[in-house]
Amino acid sequence: PLGPHNVCRALDPFESSQRLEQNEWSARAFSLSVVLERCSRVGGCAGPFKAMEHKAVGKRCPVARLQHRKTLLLVDCTAGNILAVKNTELLVAYTQIDTRFLKLGFAVKQWASSAGINDASKGSLSSYALLNMLIFYLQNTSPPVLPRLQQLSTPAHPKVENLVGPWDTYYLSDVEAAKQTLVPANTATAAELLIGFFDYYASFDFNRVLTIRTGMTQHRGQSSLLKHARAPLAIQDPFDLSHNLTAVVGAKTFETIKHAIVKERTRLGITQMHSPSVENVFPGVTLKRVRGNKPPNYRKSFTSTPKRVKPDNRQLGNPSAPAPAP
Repeated sequence: PLGPHNVCRALDPFESSQRLEQNEWSARAFSLSVVLERCSRVGGCAGPFKAMEHKAVGKRCPVARLQHRKTLLLVDCTAGNILAVKNTELLVAYTQIDTRFLKLGFAVKQWASSAGINDASKGSLSSYALLNMLIFYLQNTSPPVLPRLQQLSTPAHPKVENLVGPWDTYYLSDVEAAKQTLVPANTATAAELLIGFFDYYASFDFNRVLTIRTGMTQHRGQSSLLKHARAPLAIQDPFDLSHNLTAVVGAKTFETIKHAIVKERTRLGITQMHSPSVENVFPGVTLKRVRGNKPPNYRKSFTSTPKRVKPDNRQLGNPSAPAPAP
């Protein structure tokens, strides 16, 4: 639901249990991109997607990136990453519970892209890590906007282990039942919640581990399963409890992220506190795009460069120059 989108193909249990060589992972990623592109062709004409790149990401999974030709949306395709399917399903459930999450997800992602902190391959935040931060914040507003799906159950949907490898991927999939737990309802506008997001993380204690599985932070010593727990930023995957989603973030980048959050909070607090909508807070953020138009320039939404004014020659010590026209 929130770009870049994830398309996942599960390998058979025997194949997925093998540790593949790096070049084999890369070959599978390339093959996946070619297959998806060819399948999208109609009558020999170019289909709606084009292959952008293929790469192997560590030993976790190969990734092929496609781009939708008309909307320019990016699609990350993975092979052999079964947990990614569960992660995507969990995000879909949260978007179905409250549509404000969808709007906020686009806004936060575009802010991070503009600030240069939304590229895990370069040591900053992945889109999935950003969405985990957003969900965690929405779980902890007062009253909460989103529930803690992995902690809920009903008589019709009892909590039963759903193992993928060693990890339990259970969550309450009954969206209507989950909505009924949100009493009283949070009536804040999306714009107010967006400002609250930056306010929340501007003073957040990043010495603790953030996890949407419980909706609470944990002391780093409590997360015994979490690898890279000493990284500057620790966001635990909701299913794979050993995976720190921000393990690639170094100390310098972490400081850049915190500075960007505080800077945006200050900007919104001064100029946009009474804006009625996300679109007014970030004018470039939109969920719709007219067919055939160029995508909006989101960078203009987050930066304000003063227009250059041509100086008056008289002010530069040239009294013989003609005065500017009125």
